Amino acid sequence: ERSFDRAFDKVRTEGRKEGRTEGQVDGMRKILLRQAAKKFGLSRRAALSELVARLKTADQLEGASEFLLDCEDADEFVRLLQRNSAESLG
Repeated sequence: ERSFDRAFDKVRTEGRKEGRTEGQVDGMRKILLRQAAKKFGLSRRAALSELVARLKTADQLEGASEFLLDCEDADEFVRLLQRNSAESLG
């Protein structure tokens, strides 16, 4: 029975860790979208939302937030996100 308890605790701990990580990534996506909407306006939010949703890791989202600072307009940001998405998925 102790073996079962240890295994259950391990699974529960791993599940909590995954949940925290997913929550962090979701929060980073929301912040990035809010910042992009503030910088470029709401007209591109739907397109940006789709591209940002493709970014799966905190590292990808951190990179996108740096792109956002450097971009002059929404089209440039969209191109950078598309390129980053293609590179990370390809």
